Amino acid sequence: MEKEPDGVTRSRQMRKFIISEIYSTEQSYLSHMKTLKKTFMDPCINASTSPPLVNKDDIRIIFAHLDDLIKLSDKFVETIETSMDPYEVYDSKLGQVFLDFAEGFEVYKKYAENIQRSRQLLTKKVNQSVFYRRLRNEKRKILDLALVII
Repeated sequence: MEKEPDGVTRSRQMRKFIISEIYSTEQSYLSHMKTLKKTFMDPCINASTSPPLVNKDDIRIIFAHLDDLIKLSDKFVETIETSMDPYEVYDSKLGQVFLDFAEGFEVYKKYAENIQRSRQLLTKKVNQSVFYRRLRNEKRKILDLALVII
């Protein structure tokens, strides 16, 4: 078996490292979004039922597109995982995965366009509402801990 030149070996090692970093970053991002949903969004939704402590319209603004982001990210991580050949990491189809998901990534644009409005409303609600303030204070440690662990 013929030995590869050092430059090719280094390139393959770098490619493997980059692919692994992209995959682990996407896994971490998905985990954070799921934690956000479970820790903050779901309790707000539960509090919007009778008697409502939270306005459903406020939830839609504060957590706009979060469910869509989770669905997309879940499928994206799964597709990255299946595209990674454990025997030939160097021949990953990662570029094609990004091309296949390009249209779906529009949800990130929608999320980003709403983020300022979301933050402003959340700040207002935390200042006005005992429920939001209590939720933030109770759950802050959980979310911060989750971010540190991941």
